[in-house]
Amino acid sequence: MALLSLATIRRLLGPHRPPCLSLLMPTHRRVPARIVDRHQFRHLVDDLEADLEFSESLGETRRLLEPFRRLQSDAEFWEHTLDGLVMFGSDGTAEVFCVQYDLPPLAVVRTRFHTMPLVRAFSEIDRFDLLALTSRQGRVYSGTLQGLDPVDLETGCVHGGIDRWDLIDQESIEPHRVRASLGQGRTLHGGYRDKQEGIDADTERFFREVDRIVDERVSRVSGRPLILVALAEQAAVFRRGSRNALLLDEGVHRDPKPLKPADFPLLVEPIFAASRQRRIERLLDRYEAAFSHGRASGDPAGIARAVVAGRVATLLVEADRYEEGIFDRASGAIRWGEGLEPRSGVELAGDLFGILAEEVLLHGGEVVSLEKSAVPGENGLAAIERF
Repeated sequence: MALLSLATIRRLLGPHRPPCLSLLMPTHRRVPARIVDRHQFRHLVDDLEADLEFSESLGETRRLLEPFRRLQSDAEFWEHTLDGLVMFGSDGTAEVFCVQYDLPPLAVVRTRFHTMPLVRAFSEIDRFDLLALTSRQGRVYSGTLQGLDPVDLETGCVHGGIDRWDLIDQESIEPHRVRASLGQGRTLHGGYRDKQEGIDADTERFFREVDRIVDERVSRVSGRPLILVALAEQAAVFRRGSRNALLLDEGVHRDPKPLKPADFPLLVEPIFAASRQRRIERLLDRYEAAFSHGRASGDPAGIARAVVAGRVATLLVEADRYEEGIFDRASGAIRWGEGLEPRSGVELAGDLFGILAEEVLLHGGEVVSLEKSAVPGENGLAAIERF
């Protein structure tokens, strides 16, 4: 199972050897609802098989579906799902992602992967990461104010964290000495001062290692704001050595040890809400400044042409708005409304805005999904172009 990130989505959007198999479905976290998940997965794989039989030999069909059938029989995997499952397969290999949001059941065989729901989800502005830190333990959670899930600081996947004793040699004569850091074989050693001084120094080293791991394996992957929950004194020490550009200045000064994951959203709601509003205001200020210089637009036709030319730096999309339309990937020409009929070189899409978002990501831009009232203009789409 791989970690889903914006970089991963961009890679999936790129060319792959066809046929490209995409399977998406909702999953459940608990029994008895979870019992149906494997059955639904099997039926979706059967749908992929039926599609492949029209164009591939029996042997090739079996080869392409082998990773899907293997996952189908992995009982342990189905005990640790979240809210949605995504699996992409090509040339006999596949990648699996468990996600924190619902997905529609879908199994399609095309010349490219169906990433639209992931693009939509990753453009949401309502997600954040949270670091619960004590002098003995660091744990990261990710999600929304409606719920957070633990993220493994070792792998970036769900469940787990870093304990101080992963870094401290408990069998040493001086148990407060740092033994080794995580990753790339790096080794740290404590000093030979008195024990209390050594513990303080080792705490700082532990915090620096937690900061490095969270920055490299979580923040740079998710691109989301990070909220710190820690006692005030420990928070000050952590912030002093932190290099995480996404760590918010505001945090919660509480000992996270007695807290449950369900307690965190209420504690951080004012902090995240203020951070979210500031981000929206910065985006709108950028849009207004760019618009005054002719580098921003709310006209979908002009935006589509700028998208295929790679000129869009930031695309603002109205959340939960779907427009059926025709899109020409070569020229950027679009149409929507009544009586749409695709012709050679163009495609009829049920989510025209989603296709434009995919193209922006392919060209290295960012996509932000906002509520209707925050998107400039009346068309549900706005773009800021590059300099």
